Amino acid sequence: MLCAKARESHVYILGDSLAERVNKTEKVFNTSVLIDPSGRILAKYRKIHLFDVEIGQQLALKESEFLSMVTRSSSLRRSTAQ
Repeated sequence: MLCAKARESHVYILGDSLAERVNKTEKVFNTSVLIDPSGRILAKYRKIHLFDVEIGQQLALKESEFLSMVTRSSSLRRSTAQ
């Protein structure tokens, strides 16, 4: 869907915080993708550090309960093309 929108509009799109299921696992990745004007995915980033916090005894927010994390980072070289 985002790839088609980038193609139709001839723009770059950064799709952020997309739920990505990999290999039919229970948990998903919090993924961002960079899409070029032709609709091609140039880069994909999966969140490395998950947010887990307990505030007192009544409030706990734990991304690790439903998100997977990766152990390596990714990078993208900037093109000099205009």
